[in-house]
Amino acid sequence: MKPRKFIYEEVHYFGKTYLIEWAESRLEIQDSTPCIPYLASPYWIKPTNEDWAKLEKAILNLNLKPAEPEWGANDGMEVRCWITFKTKILRFHIINPDFPGFDELRELLNSFTICDEYPDGLFKSNN
Repeated sequence: MKPRKFIYEEVHYFGKTYLIEWAESRLEIQDSTPCIPYLASPYWIKPTNEDWAKLEKAILNLNLKPAEPEWGANDGMEVRCWITFKTKILRFHIINPDFPGFDELRELLNSFTICDEYPDGLFKSNN
């Protein structure tokens, strides 16, 4: 089943920005920098229903409980995430997320974005 809403945006202060967004029946993926806006026509992929089902199950199996970090925000990154399939399974907007399972979520999303444009996934490819 395709998601009803899927947005994951990661902004590294003074570094790269990443956006994964379900729009117009496709998954749009792109990276940029803070001084350059996202592209109006981003690279995109079309995951199958089976791909979506596997991702949904994997995210649910992480049993994530997003929480603000104990320390105040300095430099680092900001993450905005909203994933809804039949029901909302994950939603947060946190600076420097450090809750259990966050790294695993990020790795899942990176693997999900492997394609010709990002052969190592969005977060690991150097375009």
